[in-house]
Parts: sequence; structure tokens; C-alpha cells
Amino acid sequence: MTIQKRYTCLLLTIYLLLAGCSSLTSSAPLPASSLPEPVAIESTVVVTHAVEYGASLDEWNQVVQDASTSPLVDDAPAEAVPTVEPVPTASALTTTDDGLYTEILWDALIPAGYTADSIMEKYAPQLALIEDGSPAASELYAEMQKEFNNAPVNEEISGTLVKLPGFIAPLEYEGDLITEFLLVPYFGACIHTPAPPVNQTVLVKTAAGQGIKIEDSYAPIWIKGTLTTESAVTTLAESGYYMEEAAVEPYSR
Repeated sequence: MTIQKRYTCLLLTIYLLLAGCSSLTSSAPLPASSLPEPVAIESTVVVTHAVEYGASLDEWNQVVQDASTSPLVDDAPAEAVPTVEPVPTASALTTTDDGLYTEILWDALIPAGYTADSIMEKYAPQLALIEDGSPAASELYAEMQKEFNNAPVNEEISGTLVKLPGFIAPLEYEGDLITEFLLVPYFGACIHTPAPPVNQTVLVKTAAGQGIKIEDSYAPIWIKGTLTTESAVTTLAESGYYMEEAAVEPYSR
């Protein structure tokens, strides 16, 4: 994927998410004793379409839908791509009707009046000219990352119980389960540089009994818990938000 295409994809996927989101309504945190019991994620299906880096949640859904309705047209082996289906034990976590959580998407993490468009537009001419993997590309990525790392967070959301979907970039493991990760709005973020802005990155530590199997780490998930505007520097990227004792569940629409 060319640099220009990658960043066009990055920008489009973030703002496709922003365009379809509902606004956040504030709610006070509830005691941990009132939260549902956590469950682990265990689900993998085979689809015949590749999911490209930079894919949004909507694009992921389309890939899965296409794979489930389109028969193979040749004898090529199917590519195993982790995806998600709700499991029976996760039924307690599949609704916000009980009022515990406010379901949000990524625009709720961006304060009013801020946009990353200006950063992307500023660097677009240079991105179109440099070659991916070159020293010039590395220098430009580093310069862009500095600006992304200064993106403001939405302080109004801090301390609220939310349900947020996204893709993961693993950080820590317990056995064969991923228990600490960055949640990001599109597939492959933090693998290609620069990483998303800090206001589009959440550091997540799962609750006891929670975790994501390594083979399912490519699939999108929901996280549930108290979101705070606590920043962190990780081995992969900086984050502007933090969720501790998070519950996780398979993403589906």
C-alpha cells in the first residue's frame, strides 16, 4: 500500500467512524459490584476476503458479510481471518439498555472544535512524494507523530462508564491471553507509522478473567468500563485515554 493511499485510508476510516456516531451523554461511574461478570472471547471463522490495514469497523463488517454470502469462485484455499460472533456466556454484556454504559464511537473522544484534518493537509504534499521505508519517510513520520501526540483529549468524558468498539494492538500477555493492549479505531494501527493521535488511542487493562486469545487478536472487540483521560507512553504508541478493569466482548452489529 502506498503512503498516499495509506494516509487517505487512515483519514477516511477515522472520519467514517466520526460521521456515524451518536453523541456522548455523561453518566456517573457505578461501583464495581454493580457491573456484569466478565467473560473471555472465543470465536474464529473462516472468510475468503482479506482485511486490509486501515480498515474501519464498517469495512470489517462488510468483509464478513461478503464472505458469508459469496461462494468461492476458484479452488484457492480460504484465508483464515479472525472475526467475532456473540457467545452465549457474553449475553449479559451485549446491551446497554440497563443504563450501565453509554455506547460511544471515536468522535466522543475528540473535543469540540478539534480536527486532525489540518495535520493531514499540512503533510499531504510531502507524503505524496516520498517512498515508503526510506529515511525521508521515517523522518516525516516522526515529525507527524509529534503533532498527533499533542492532540487534545475530551475531559468531559473522563470518569464515565462507556462501551467503545475498536481493534487492538497487544502489549501484555497472561499465558495465551492478551490482557493489556491499545484500542484503536482501525485495523493495523500502530503496526504502520505514525500511530493514531493520542485522542484516538486507549490503553486498556482487562479485568480478572478477561482476555483475548492471540488467534482472535485481529478481530474487533467492544470494551466496557470507566474511561479516564490518563495519558501513557507504551512500547507501541502514546495514548490519551485509559481503561482499567475493562470487560471485553466480541464486536458485532
